Amino acid sequence: IMKYVGATNWFIRWPFVVEGVFLGLFGAAIALGVLGLGYQKVFDLITQKIYILLTPYMMPATLLMDDLLVIFVVLGAGIGALGSIFSMKKFLNV
Repeated sequence: IMKYVGATNWFIRWPFVVEGVFLGLFGAAIALGVLGLGYQKVFDLITQKIYILLTPYMMPATLLMDDLLVIFVVLGAGIGALGSIFSMKKFLNV
């Protein structure tokens, strides 16, 4: 219907791309939270039980999460947008 009243292809596709980006960011936030909590638990367990052997080789969770936050946000948003664009090319004929 929007196409018949003069909407451009990107005007029709834009909400789907934004939704894909939000879903990618939401998935990245969940993955980062699970990874952060799991890593912190393992780090605490290892530092309490096997302190001498492995602790000098492990990074604290705070240093690791700063780098992973940027990577997960960029990849989550990018994969969400690309997934939306590819699925629209396949299923949406505008």
